[in-house]
Formats: sequence, C-alpha cells, structure tokens
Amino acid sequence: MIRAAFLSLVLVAAPAIAQTSKTPSSNTASTPQTSGAPPKSTLSGVYTREEAAAGKDLYLGLCASCHQAVTHTGPAFRRKWTGKPLSELYLYMRTLMPKNDPGSLADEDYGVLLAYMLQMNQMPAGKTYLSTDTLELRKIRIDTVRAVQKP
Repeated sequence: MIRAAFLSLVLVAAPAIAQTSKTPSSNTASTPQTSGAPPKSTLSGVYTREEAAAGKDLYLGLCASCHQAVTHTGPAFRRKWTGKPLSELYLYMRTLMPKNDPGSLADEDYGVLLAYMLQMNQMPAGKTYLSTDTLELRKIRIDTVRAVQKP
C-alpha cells in the first residue's frame, strides 16, 4: 500500500518536476518503452474522431475561457511535447487542469480533451479509442508534424 501511494505521488509530481528542470534531460526517462517493438506514435491514429468531437465540446465549455488554442498548438506545443510519452501530457492535464479545480474531471473527460488536443495539432484520428490508462499512454510517443508553409 505504501508503495502504491509512493508511485501515485511520483506520477502526480513528475510533470511539475520535469517542467522546473533547467538542464536538458536525456530522452531515456521520457522515451516510451515497449517490449522490443518500436514505440507507438501519435501520428499512427491513437484516438477517434468521435472522441475529438466530444473533446471539442468539452473544451469550448470548460477550457476556452482560459486557454486560447494557440497556447497548446503549433510551435509552442511541438517545443514542449514532441518526443515525450503521451502519458506526460495526460498527467499534466489531469493534475493541473482546470486551473480553478485541478483533477475534478472524470478520466474519460481528460481523455476526450486529449484527443481534441491531438486533433488540433494535426495528428490523425484512428479507429481505436484513446486509453486513459497511464501505463498504456506511456507506450505512445508524441510525434508532431510541422504545418506546410506556402511559398
């Protein structure tokens, strides 16, 4: 029981600790690990369109009043999250949002908000629902595409 409480504390504190670090970390701690298979990528369709649509509705109702999309899309998003496991972004959202009542949403609500965030960042939808299990999300690496620039 003590071990489970410690692990929960580590999972909750990890995003905040990672954010305050001033030295570049090696990718070994944040690279998703799987059993010999290449890590799954957010570019391989890890959420459904239905989830993203539900996430959009929730975002417009709960998040848009505090967050403009530009703060978590495009270059800002790529700099902060590319190469990290999807579990880090999910835990960040789950432990720090909404700002006035962090952690107050159901896991499924955080899941559909995450799906919408992936969609806003031009990551393709797939046919499988996004898990809210942090161990499963840890196996998915956040990969992003740059917007095509017009000549």
